[in-house]
Amino acid sequence: MCLAAKNACFKLDPSDTQIRVLTKMAEASGRCACGHIKYKVTGEPTWVAGCCCRDCARATGTPYIVWVGFPVAAVKFQEAEPTLTETSEGVRRGFCGKCGAALTYGRDPKYDVVDPLVYIAATSFDDPDLFPPTEVVWYAQRPDWFELAGPIPLHDGVSPGQSDRAYISALKRQ
Repeated sequence: MCLAAKNACFKLDPSDTQIRVLTKMAEASGRCACGHIKYKVTGEPTWVAGCCCRDCARATGTPYIVWVGFPVAAVKFQEAEPTLTETSEGVRRGFCGKCGAALTYGRDPKYDVVDPLVYIAATSFDDPDLFPPTEVVWYAQRPDWFELAGPIPLHDGVSPGQSDRAYISALKRQ
């Protein structure tokens, strides 16, 4: 179970008495499956959410992925950067050109109506438990055979408080 507090998430393990702080940190690192692409992030994430949208499912091969959002300036790729491809209008996804691992999600800068962010796949971090999701978006688009249960909100569409609403509005104005 994850209990959210201001700028931190504490994981409670019912089998023992340890409480771990999961998201309040200064630096974290990760990599793709083959290690060709490595990265470091500094600061705290702006948003940590699972996504069940069809675009993420097609891009990752899974019914659900957790994205961890950081300001672009907080993410530093070392040695190599992800290969970027536009998978839908205004959306750029990054993957490793060697192993194919899905690593990033971001918007074309012309659609960023807030500070530019890059979203990193939570399971690509060296410690995949660092950033548990605080909500799930596009839950209505999941396959019928896939269900999530737990204490976090499951939104059928975009998050009520996220910039996705502004992004969708920007797309509609095009």
